Amino acid sequence: ERIEIGAFGLDGGRITPLDGNVLRARNRIRFEGEAVVSVVVDGKGRLVADPRVSAPTLLDDEEHADDLADIADQVADAVEGLPKASRADDGLLQEVVRTALRRGFRELLGKRPLTVVHLLRV
Repeated sequence: ERIEIGAFGLDGGRITPLDGNVLRARNRIRFEGEAVVSVVVDGKGRLVADPRVSAPTLLDDEEHADDLADIADQVADAVEGLPKASRADDGLLQEVVRTALRRGFRELLGKRPLTVVHLLRV
């Protein structure tokens, strides 16, 4: 049989490798932060609402509302700058949004946060 070897830790009630993806992501969040964006588009990839950006590990939502709005505008510009045919590809649309989000935080704070993109089609 096969037996896993290496360093493991107890995370809540489960055993997880110390060099695994979950703990690696947590370590990255500790140094670079995490940013989340929600984008709602229609079937043709047109924005239905303004993107919503949140980064509780980087900025206070109330204190930095203008900064978050500026980054949301950058995300919207990136989506609207895509050729119409490309907007049908969810993977490409998510990558464009992720890149715009990271660029916004890099310009603002000099950080490259872990990014989460919520893409909703209605």
